[in-house]
Amino acid sequence: MDATFKRYVDDPTTAETELHARSGQRVKVLGLTDPANRDEEVGAMWHVEFEDGYRAPAFEDELSHVPQNPSYYLTDDTLEPHCLEHTEPIDSRYGCRYCTKED
Repeated sequence: MDATFKRYVDDPTTAETELHARSGQRVKVLGLTDPANRDEEVGAMWHVEFEDGYRAPAFEDELSHVPQNPSYYLTDDTLEPHCLEHTEPIDSRYGCRYCTKED
């Protein structure tokens, strides 16, 4: 899913100068980070990729669109998809080994 990234913190002296410079750019939303990274004020944190390949985490309120009702999240280190319900890795062919699929 494509979205526009908007940095709301207007303090370019923070360690996130790379993200300040990218405010207003288009991103591809890759998936949720660890579900525990949810903040009540700004929402969940998502992995995003900018058009030049730069990847970073972004809070939900920094993105114009996010997927609704995601069923997986991506690990921070490898971006490997994991089942949101069972926190198990998702096999690309078979899905989560605990979730059932309807044919």
